Amino acid sequence: MSEITKYFDVVMLMADLREARELSSVFKKAGINPICYTEYGQFWHGILNRPPSLALIDISLMGQGHMPLKEHPLIKGGQLPIAFFYKDEHRPLLTSTLDYAHYGLIRKQADYEAPLKSLLLRVNQHLALEGQLKQKELELGKRDAQLARVLKDNEELRLQLEASSELKNFQFDGEALRNAQDFSTWLVANLEKWDWIKRFGLYEYSLSEKKLITPPVVSPKYIPLPSLSVSAGPSPLMQNMAAQMALENLGPKLISLNLVGPFDTPSIMLFLEIKEHNQTGKDIFQDDRFQPSWPLVENFLSGAYAIWELQHFTAPKPSSKERSLCDILALADREFFGDMNTVTAESGGDFVFIGLDISFLDHIIKKYPDNRFFWQKFGQDFKSRMQNLLRNDENAFISVAGPYVYILAVTQLTYQRTWDHVRDLTQRFSYWRYFENPEKIFVESVRPLIRQLPESSDALLNFIHNPTTQFTSLSRRKTGEQVKIPKTNIAAEARP
Repeated sequence: MSEITKYFDVVMLMADLREARELSSVFKKAGINPICYTEYGQFWHGILNRPPSLALIDISLMGQGHMPLKEHPLIKGGQLPIAFFYKDEHRPLLTSTLDYAHYGLIRKQADYEAPLKSLLLRVNQHLALEGQLKQKELELGKRDAQLARVLKDNEELRLQLEASSELKNFQFDGEALRNAQDFSTWLVANLEKWDWIKRFGLYEYSLSEKKLITPPVVSPKYIPLPSLSVSAGPSPLMQNMAAQMALENLGPKLISLNLVGPFDTPSIMLFLEIKEHNQTGKDIFQDDRFQPSWPLVENFLSGAYAIWELQHFTAPKPSSKERSLCDILALADREFFGDMNTVTAESGGDFVFIGLDISFLDHIIKKYPDNRFFWQKFGQDFKSRMQNLLRNDENAFISVAGPYVYILAVTQLTYQRTWDHVRDLTQRFSYWRYFENPEKIFVESVRPLIRQLPESSDALLNFIHNPTTQFTSLSRRKTGEQVKIPKTNIAAEARP
């Protein structure tokens, strides 16, 4: 009997202490030390903390307390095996035991060993069956877990392949990148190709290194972010502030990418809000399982940004592409008078002269006298961009005739292409980047003036002094050749 009851613990609720001692002595022979309660309330709370293997309850105490026994959490949950003790005078109360799934009744008698042994055998057999059932459930649970892991791995692999396929679709056209006048505009155009991008925003560092600004690009998915002033310049603190602002405007489910150009610090911070997957309902690109893909995207876009920066802001051999004003005046007179000895550095092909005036900047600068304009950086970048336009014409060059006036000398073979590139560049150039508070400049009109000029020093000087000077023809005195001015090349003005 002791083997049967090896793992039993018994609790008794008894009104008669003498009978309780008799019952306890039998349990002790089986190796069980029962706990005995004489008050219903103590029994109720006592078994909550440590549910016993068996509870033997005197039916004369079942009616005590403000809560009936059948409302006890362990009994309602089927977690408490119970049996009842009764005396002959309490036989009428036996009907109340019909509400319980119990293990039997123990009547008051002289010898309790036989009925208790039978009771313990029933309880032990039931507990053994429950143990076997739990073991089977555990084994089945392990198999289900293994199957779930296989299904999960297959699903992850499928989603990873799908994600990789989507990311591979994000490939940029090198020619489009090279011709882009502004990297942010190119970036936005490519982000719109990704259907799973719901919304996005971006920050750029201003030239003063004291502000984060959001460029004025147009896209239904693009969310402009408020400008941020940070005195410390590019730093992790600035990146944290930008991320916090993006979270407030785009929501919590964001992918943050820091694009680094040719310099060490991030120049563009990109924030992407990803759509939920149309089948699983999960944010597959927000899932940690796919995070290793994002550094690849970040490096990819950083490489594209570095390429664009180097192509547009690195002047090709400045000494060969920039000449003094006197050189270009001499070249114009060579074309006009036909004196081939005036300028000896150029060879081959007749030249066409393009005049560029960006004096609209003077109006903006004077309109905002407290908004500092970074002349040196603007001059370097704008001239580098102009020189890059001449990279495919080895004989072409540019001359800076003032803070707002540029003269380009290009061969007739590349003239029309150069004209188109100059027009696009000057209309789309981000002049606002060179102001300390660029957001105030977004609404200002950009009106560059581009003109084809006659080939004489007098005409070039007239344009420098008065860009709106009218020219009726482009004549060559030596040959008498008349070249009509294309109407589209008289002037070019555009608003951003």
